[in-house]
Amino acid sequence: MNFITFDRLLPGIKNWAVTVQVIDKQKPQVSKKGRRYLKLLLADEKANKIDALIYGSDIDFFRNHFQIYRRFVVSNARLQYADDPLTLEQKTCTMIIDNSTIVEPLDEQQPPLLPPLYQFTPFKKLCHHIDTNSDLDVIGIVVHVNPQSTKGATPIRDIVLTDQSSMAIILTLWGEHATDEGQIIAETIHTQPLIAALRVKATSYGTITLSTKFASCILINPPLQEGPPLRQWAAKNNEAITKAITEKTYENPLELLPPPDAEDITHIGAIVTAPQKKAFWIQGTPKLLDRSQKLWYHACPFCHKSIRSTPEYKITCLSCHRRIHVVARPRITVDFTDWSGNITLDLYGKDAQQLLPYKISEIQQQESENNIPYRAIEECISDNTIICFIKKAPYSYEPSATQKYTAIVAHKIYLAEQGSRLTGAAGSSSA
Repeated sequence: MNFITFDRLLPGIKNWAVTVQVIDKQKPQVSKKGRRYLKLLLADEKANKIDALIYGSDIDFFRNHFQIYRRFVVSNARLQYADDPLTLEQKTCTMIIDNSTIVEPLDEQQPPLLPPLYQFTPFKKLCHHIDTNSDLDVIGIVVHVNPQSTKGATPIRDIVLTDQSSMAIILTLWGEHATDEGQIIAETIHTQPLIAALRVKATSYGTITLSTKFASCILINPPLQEGPPLRQWAAKNNEAITKAITEKTYENPLELLPPPDAEDITHIGAIVTAPQKKAFWIQGTPKLLDRSQKLWYHACPFCHKSIRSTPEYKITCLSCHRRIHVVARPRITVDFTDWSGNITLDLYGKDAQQLLPYKISEIQQQESENNIPYRAIEECISDNTIICFIKKAPYSYEPSATQKYTAIVAHKIYLAEQGSRLTGAAGSSSA
């Protein structure tokens, strides 16, 4: 048998063998034509990669093979050019493994370290990918696991990751990722397992979070070169990690989305030229849009969903499924202006409250007396410069000039900071 590497594989060659390491294994799927298949990503000894597909009953035939990270010798699999839309990545060849393929596991106590194949996104850079179609690879230490719950009929589980930036972030596992890898992580959380989450997405639900998709892959304690330094960092910073979990910094937008550097601020006039991005940092001055708006709404105290109820009644929130009493939550709509233009912007919760001169309880009392001091409210709101991380409001499809946006987080900027930040924003045309 002629041992070769992936760069020498071509359809039609015979009597070949290659040593492969399984670096990615997705869950079985069904194609649009109704054909069941399993995707693998394999690496050879030179860190070349190739996609491999197993179809139909052959998936069960190889149920005791191709465990993640393990190495195998594969001989005489079928090869085809990688123009199949089912392939993980566009490579020269795709390997089709069937029950006539020779597959022999290597007898190893521990698999070798995986080659440096992944481009992991640091947690501090996740905001650049929020609410986009980007497939992200991240690596982190699991420091907290929530109990499994359901969203509709789908199992979900939130786990909390941290990386060497000391930023803690939630990764929501959906479906089989929750019931399979999520359960393993829950059972081993006392060891603070290291995971690599492949092809996940960054979302702005509440604040910035990560979420799996069906095609995601969760690698638990993978033999990665990045692993030992990350474990050493976690061991040295255990006290800070414990504090972050106690304070739930992973739920705090101010911690997850601190004020950006000047070059990351986009001026409003440039937003229309970057339609592919759904979230932006902007800086400017708010002005109360109109005096007819209600400055609060009743919401779930946990997920903040708007609910038409009153605080005296205990109800079930149909969004997070908790038994709750609704609470009054601040909400204001402003005309937000910088040197290049203006947009309509909604601010909620603490982001809205910091701009108001009164607490919501005081405003409710003023409403009951039909004596809301709108002039004082307008002056207080306009007397601020803020930096906001914004996204397009749901169902807002109008031209950019009239589009409505929602603030994910808003930071008040004080006089000492305004000069440098405004100069940076004025010179920046994109986030």
